[in-house]
Amino acid sequence: MSSAVDHGLVERAFEGLLADLDFRIGLPGGFLTHDLPQENPDFSKPTTMHPLAVIGSPVALALVMISARPAYEDGSVMEWLRYLCAEQGLTIKTLMPGRIGPHPAMLVDGEQVQDETLLKFRIAGLEDGGRFVLVMAMSPDAIWPSFGEAMSRSIESFRLLRARGPAASLVPGTPVPTLQD
Repeated sequence: MSSAVDHGLVERAFEGLLADLDFRIGLPGGFLTHDLPQENPDFSKPTTMHPLAVIGSPVALALVMISARPAYEDGSVMEWLRYLCAEQGLTIKTLMPGRIGPHPAMLVDGEQVQDETLLKFRIAGLEDGGRFVLVMAMSPDAIWPSFGEAMSRSIESFRLLRARGPAASLVPGTPVPTLQD
């Protein structure tokens, strides 16, 4: 089911997902949903994230991706994001607490070079009821001006349909944040 939302985004619901992580997100017009691999994730590997959705432009390498894993046993969302970014060779340019939809989240702007192409990333990491979720936008730097703003608004629109509420702090040594309506 789709409906129009602000800023030219089209709201889509993704349901029947791993760990009851159904969600709604506003997507740039024309973006298409890609098929996901049908495999069981091995969460014993600390870098494993299971894809929930990959949505992209039909005309360019501009992607919005949502993935999840069980939350780590200790640490904060900030520490988890730093770890995963380092493991994937992503250079963090900014890292700050914020919100996406009603969810407290850590927000990352980063970049990475792959096959001599500079890629830009915007990532939101959130923890909800023992589940760690990443909502990410990615495109080559050269086309980020054409897609980045719409994909960033897409990330901001993300909302879990059955949120449980955070159980981990965003930043080390701070209280666990709360959902907002």
